[in-house]
Amino acid sequence: MNPGRSMRACTGASICPLMALRRGCVIPDNPGMKRLELLDYGRLAAALGVLAYHYLFFGVSKGLVTSISPVPAEVAWAKYGFLGVQFFFLISGFVIFQSACGKSAGSFLASRAARLYPAFWVALTCTALVAWLSGHAPIAITFKQYLVNTTMFYSELGQPPVDGVYWTLSYEWHFYLLVFGALALGLEARLPLLFGLWSLFLAFTYLVGGQSLPYGDSYYAWFVAGAFFAMLLRKKAWWMVACLALTLYVCYGALFAYCDRFLLDKGVPLDKGVAGAIITCQVVFFALLMTPRAAALRLPGSRLAGGLTYPLYLVHAHIGYVVLTRIGTESNRTMALIVTSIAMLLLAAAIHYGVERRYARFWQHLFTRTFGALGDAAAGRIARLTGRIGDAGSRDGQNWMR
Repeated sequence: MNPGRSMRACTGASICPLMALRRGCVIPDNPGMKRLELLDYGRLAAALGVLAYHYLFFGVSKGLVTSISPVPAEVAWAKYGFLGVQFFFLISGFVIFQSACGKSAGSFLASRAARLYPAFWVALTCTALVAWLSGHAPIAITFKQYLVNTTMFYSELGQPPVDGVYWTLSYEWHFYLLVFGALALGLEARLPLLFGLWSLFLAFTYLVGGQSLPYGDSYYAWFVAGAFFAMLLRKKAWWMVACLALTLYVCYGALFAYCDRFLLDKGVPLDKGVAGAIITCQVVFFALLMTPRAAALRLPGSRLAGGLTYPLYLVHAHIGYVVLTRIGTESNRTMALIVTSIAMLLLAAAIHYGVERRYARFWQHLFTRTFGALGDAAAGRIARLTGRIGDAGSRDGQNWMR
């Protein structure tokens, strides 16, 4: 039997998710899909928004930058820059759903580790060295804290993050591990349904106040929404649209609740209308990505923009605070902000080109031999315990996310 044909046999939009589970219904493959260059522009724009939030509002308001003071006119717009994180989570759900395609559990885990750890280790070391050498009290760290942070699982190991922005990486890894678990159980062909069930669970935890439950935190709704955008890019089905709408309901509701807390937490109010409009722009952006014209766009510097985003996010905060504190004054404020931002972009470029791209093969080999081997061994063990045939589920579903 042709596996591609068998998996396409029940992709009708009228099939409900529970029927999809029974029949093994999956999203059809789309071999013509190419890299979305507009998405890379979106990544960098989100990273710059987060940078503005930290430099113009959070850092100066919380005493992490001590040489300059917040300017109300700048705070008025920069305080919304944190919404770049929600956009990152949307992107992650969109990309990870597709990257799980046709991979064993081990190869998926290895690819995620190779994507996150190399730049992180260098950025972490740079941040630690700057903290130690500068003696900047607001970001003092210990050597034990540094060592534990190299795992990215600092919270589980009882240590605070070296840099506050690392909190998002915990959500990323928990998301990856959930997808890994699905692949290890041979459920690749059932991923659409699993995300649909997750959307229902998130709506439940949001409505009853159960967000402390595992994977019930509303931040995961952004990942799930991104995954549904990826599904709809390949196949339109009513239940996917319904699940996306439900997930976005959780996203908006959680955001508006956070707006109510923002005044107490940060000392300034957030306008729900403005925050909602920004999120709506992000949703519209993903809707535009699903059009043929957006997919066909060829944008100058898009690969560089996408490549700079992750290392820039990692290095900009605490290192930037130290630089601003050392070179900034009220009289040269604008120039200090520009110089610091450019310096962080250059450092991000050095990490991207000198670490990620130059040694890409080395990193892939390293993590394939470690994370990949451990992941496949765990998947094999699970297969034996559950009586499954190796990664048959992965083979069944390998066509639909290629």
